[in-house]
This record gives sequence, structure tokens and C-alpha cells, in this order.
Amino acid sequence: MFDYFKKTSAIGLDLGNSSIRLLQLVSDKNAISVCAASEEFYPTEIIDDPESKVAFVKEKLPQMIKRGHFIGNKVVSAVPNSNLSVKSLRLEMGDDTALDSDVKREVATRFSIDPMENEINYIVSGVVGIESQSKREVVVFSVEHEVISQRLEMLDGLGLESIGLDILPSAIFRSTLLRQDKSLNDSKDTTFAMVDIGNVYTTITIARNNKIAFVKVVPVGGKQFNETVASRLGITSSEAWLLRKRLLSEDLALTSQFSTQQAVADSMAAVIAKIAREISMCFRYYAVTFRGQRPDTLILSGGEAREPVLMKSLHEYLDIDIRISTPFKDINVDGNHLAFRKDVDYGEWTVALGLSLKYMDISGLLEKSYV
Repeated sequence: MFDYFKKTSAIGLDLGNSSIRLLQLVSDKNAISVCAASEEFYPTEIIDDPESKVAFVKEKLPQMIKRGHFIGNKVVSAVPNSNLSVKSLRLEMGDDTALDSDVKREVATRFSIDPMENEINYIVSGVVGIESQSKREVVVFSVEHEVISQRLEMLDGLGLESIGLDILPSAIFRSTLLRQDKSLNDSKDTTFAMVDIGNVYTTITIARNNKIAFVKVVPVGGKQFNETVASRLGITSSEAWLLRKRLLSEDLALTSQFSTQQAVADSMAAVIAKIAREISMCFRYYAVTFRGQRPDTLILSGGEAREPVLMKSLHEYLDIDIRISTPFKDINVDGNHLAFRKDVDYGEWTVALGLSLKYMDISGLLEKSYV
């Protein structure tokens, strides 16, 4: 499918809550390289204004594509978490041909999600129970048709062809399987978690047997960090974000900022504890549902992944091996926007990478075939 992408990917378009990221890849039989990348951050004064953000995207997106020397006009983007509904169903075992209608009937009955007004997709994450009591565990994703139409109309108005609309958990999963440590996918029985912490939402995904087994989206992220720091220090949320960014880049051993860092860490503690509790509850649900052990490894991605207070606290709370996502591990980023940032791990580019990989033929780069 899409034979015209034998070497060059579609443009991965990550319209986040605080930024816009574009990424395009080129591949051969042996490697993947970034051929184009660009990013823009929303002005702080429009972060909470959806209409102004849409206007900003319409203005900046053509400029970003031109400036970044992207090839073609085909894009893959993702449904925002704010418009995505994620539900879990437990259905009776039965004929697979009837599963689609069974899922739509159940979400309509249990959650009042009208299949006529919503696009509904799902994955069968496994079988739960024993023998005659076995049931299928199904994770259902839905988004209103109106949301999809608005996204397609906006892109079409900018001269872009949308060839796919993904969801964030799938993009994160795709990126993680391709680029992370081989120990995560050398064993079919490995279970690991992916936690993407953005500005407004945290996406928790658990993978088992190289397939997504669980997804939860939690409305907490960097925005809450900034608000608590701002309240504690008597500054604005924008100033709190700049302060946290500066502390992250400084060598505190060589500065007088240790007391400031401690105040920032103390003010973020309650929000971090909330995220840790949500992750812990997801681990418990998974262990009970699939009668298995909790994940062995947790991979952090997103704009907040490099927050040192977060990393330390999650490790203490969850007692698990935690790694920062490295989406461009072994990927050549020379000659484009990313080349100027080699001192960082690029965890915030995990979604953009996953989107650009969606229709790219990378089978020759994987020892196994992943969905």
C-alpha cells in the first residue's frame, strides 16, 4: 500500500497542546534517517484558546513545511487526547465476524457512544478468565466524526493530503518498538509500559506479547506542574515554565540555584504523586486482568520526560526500571533542525516519529513484524 513511499515517509504531524512538530524520514534497506524536521511552540497567551491555536497552525504550518524542505504534501496526524475516548470492554467469546457489531452495540449501550456519530476502532488485547468463563478483553477508541471532518478540512485548506489519522497510543507504541533497547522486544513474553507526559495529558500504554494490552489517558501533565510551581513561588505559569526549563539546562552544582530547585520539586510533589498513583493502578488492573506480572520496564516520553524530579519520584514510588525514550537512537539526524540539539534525547519527538512511520515500509529494519 502507498507504493510511492518506498523510500520517503509521509510527514508526521504532531499537533500537541503546547507545540507543533513535523517529521519526515527516508529509509533504505539498512537504516532510517531524518530528512526533514521542524517545530513551533504556541505563544503562551494562546495556549488555552483553541480558536487562536487553530489560526496559529494555519499560519505556521505552511511556513514550517517550506522552511524544513519537506517532500510532498502527504501527512499523518493524530486525534488529540482531548477528543479521544478510551474504554475497556469484556465480551463473550464468539464468532470473530460478529465482533465489530458486538463492540459497537456494547459501547452504545454501556457508554452512550453512538456509532452513527463516532468513528469506532478497537483492539482485542487478550483473553481473560479460564475455560468456559473466558472472555475477550477489548480496548475501544472512539472520536466524533465532526472532529475528524474538522481536521481533514483544515489540512485540505492548507494544500495537505491526509492519508491517515492515528491515535497517540499507537504512535508511541510504534516508535518505541522500533527504537528502544532490543531487550524490550527480543522476548515475546516481555511486558513493558510507555508513559507519555505532555502538557495537558498523560498517556499510559502497556504492551504484552508485542501488542498493546492496555491504554489509559489521564488529564494531568506539564500544565499542572507549571501551575503548582507558579502558586508556590508567586509567579505566572509562563514564568514557572521558563524557570523549570532553565533549571533543567543548568549544572546546579556550579550555581546557586539549589534552593530554587528544591522549592520547585516540593511544589510539584502532589502532581507527580497523582501521576504515580494512576500508573500504579494501571499496573494493578493489568496484573489482575491478565493474571500476569506487572511491566518490567517503564519508558517515559513527551515534553515532561526529562524532568529530573519526575524521574526520581516515579522510580521511588513504582520501584521499576525507568528509561527515557530515545526515538532517534541510531537514526541519523544530521542536516536538519534536529542536528542542533544533539545534547538531548528528543523524547518529545516520540509521537512525531511514530506518525511518520505509520505507512513506511520498515520491515527490513526489524527482526520481527510488529503492528
